[in-house]
Amino acid sequence: MIYTIYPLKDTTLYQDTNRADYNYGLDEILEIQKFVSHSQVNGIKNSRMVISFHSSSLPSAYRTQISSSHLQLFCATEEEISRHYNLIIGRGQTFINGTGKLLRQPSIGDGATWNYSDAPNTTAWRANWPRPFSSHATESAQYHTASRMPFNVETYTPDIYQECFANWKYGTGSHNGSIDFVIHRVLSEEEDGASYGTLKYFSNESKTIFRPRLHLGIDDYSTTTISTYISSSHMKITTEGQYAFSKDEIQRVYFYGHDTLKDTNSYSTSSKVSTRNYISAAGKATYIIKDSVSDTKYHHEHATYTRVSNDSTGHYMQIDANSFIPGREYTIDILISDRQYTGSKEIFEDVHRFKVKNREIVDYGV
Repeated sequence: MIYTIYPLKDTTLYQDTNRADYNYGLDEILEIQKFVSHSQVNGIKNSRMVISFHSSSLPSAYRTQISSSHLQLFCATEEEISRHYNLIIGRGQTFINGTGKLLRQPSIGDGATWNYSDAPNTTAWRANWPRPFSSHATESAQYHTASRMPFNVETYTPDIYQECFANWKYGTGSHNGSIDFVIHRVLSEEEDGASYGTLKYFSNESKTIFRPRLHLGIDDYSTTTISTYISSSHMKITTEGQYAFSKDEIQRVYFYGHDTLKDTNSYSTSSKVSTRNYISAAGKATYIIKDSVSDTKYHHEHATYTRVSNDSTGHYMQIDANSFIPGREYTIDILISDRQYTGSKEIFEDVHRFKVKNREIVDYGV
């Protein structure tokens, strides 16, 4: 299972002298910006993003089971971006979100700014902020390097569990249940004389499906012996009937394979289509959950955390309603390896649909 949580707060910090003392906590957009004035009289103008998640978003039963984490951002647009860019994903520090907005007049400074982490002139950021992860000797280990991004393409960071979540998992540390990220260009690019344009991401305040999110990997895979499964090229996957389950409840969606064509000339008194079969060998099927309207992947396929389990009844996956946005409809794709022959890859799209409503999942089947 990949359990997804959303930020408690996020904002952009601007180095520009005209904005350095103002807060932008309610903006719908987060920016990574780097401009240098032509005369360089006004100096360098960077911006950084700070994002905070809280352990209250994560059920206590999962906190000792997390073994991977990926931060996902969605790009709204880009302006004058060079072909490649390097972003740092680093440990931040506690901050006040504030109620400022970019176009609000007069501007206010009741939260985090470039110089201070809370109300104006109260608490400065750490002297060495932003600092590298404590386990890394150099910032290069934190790089997220990618090519130029087209509209709405996601930024999916490498696994940052070891650096950020050990304290969350075991309930120790001084951050009182919060994990704070600072995201910025590598320091060498922040400090040189080149302009790098602006990357704009959807913020938590956008209230869209493209809000920042943190995907937490939990290995809930379970298996039993599978003696036979459908190997015909004419397999159809169906799912078990209706489900309705409430907040904090984890339920299973079962998948069954059906042979839609006869493979022999012999006659049978029973229908092959009505016979339930396993869909693959154990451990050879994974799943992807997508938003049914935008077709955006809710999370990436993972060989460990999105494996389809099986028991004596059939193949199944587990869904936790708390991990999904209420009011959205989702579809499930099944990916199967080595079913017809070694090396084969198959994708069965939209085999199941479900809708999250008021923190309860209403299951519509196929």
